[in-house]
Amino acid sequence: MPPNPRFQWEFAVRVERSPENYNGSPAIHYKITTTSDYPEWIGDILVNTKNGRIDVEDSYYEASTDRVLGKTMTETIKGEMKPAVDYTAYLSGYHHEDSPGGYLGIDPFGEMNVSLNFLGIESVKVPAGTYPGARKYSGNFRDGTPITFWVVPGIPVPVQYQFPNKYMDGVDPFQSYELKGWG
Repeated sequence: MPPNPRFQWEFAVRVERSPENYNGSPAIHYKITTTSDYPEWIGDILVNTKNGRIDVEDSYYEASTDRVLGKTMTETIKGEMKPAVDYTAYLSGYHHEDSPGGYLGIDPFGEMNVSLNFLGIESVKVPAGTYPGARKYSGNFRDGTPITFWVVPGIPVPVQYQFPNKYMDGVDPFQSYELKGWG
């Protein structure tokens, strides 16, 4: 492999949000299911198992304060479910907006505390469709990382967003997310 290789990871992410109760307290439940290929080395050959990894993150936030009430994560690799990991004690006292959400880099229903600049109207084509009137915005995460969004009136999440990810390996690592569907 050449120095600083780039590899495109692809994830299918489903985010569900619902009002529920958690241990008797009104809560907002976020269930994030991420499906991806599972790459592994077998000898000196990299084998990619199609849809071989499924992660399910269940998070509950207090409805009135957005404080973390509970969070667990389960992982299934090549059909074998691993024991659930409970992050509730570790996240005690945290609020929903304290950090970007998991694999997405952002939590599409949460606050990012990012000031956005309107860059104009642009046509965007993603798996969910073509949106000729998408509004383009740019901003920065708290650590200064730039991010660009395309949003469409009537759709509750960005139809696309992109940002460089300094936590990934390779030359100029970059992440791009596109909406496949919603509703």
